[in-house]
Amino acid sequence: YDREITTFTEDGRLAQVEYGLEASIRGSTIGAIRGDGDLVVEGESCVCICIENSSFGKMHRIDDHIWMITAGLSGDARMLANRIRTECQNFRLQYGEPPTTKQAAKMTADFYHQLTRLGGCRPLGCTAILIG
Repeated sequence: YDREITTFTEDGRLAQVEYGLEASIRGSTIGAIRGDGDLVVEGESCVCICIENSSFGKMHRIDDHIWMITAGLSGDARMLANRIRTECQNFRLQYGEPPTTKQAAKMTADFYHQLTRLGGCRPLGCTAILIG
């Protein structure tokens, strides 16, 4: 009964948004440290990962200088990364320069908001951090 975006819970919250939040909370914890040209990421499933040699499924290269680290549903995270990667490529084609990390973060926030308010869509079950 709660597949529609406009279904509210007993306490007045949107059910689909709550499901998305719950899925993202269940994701593994990740931390990142940036040094002189290096980025070290630590997660629960691995001790330390260098970004260049990463096969870690929670890290996505968005642009030459922007990485996205996600937690939550991996399918939603891949879809989000692909969407933001495409938007960054479109930005580069339109303006002749890459977007800043702040602009990519705005694209990400706008996409999250769009999925929350449109019919036929559901909120993403993942959270994302952009590093650049």
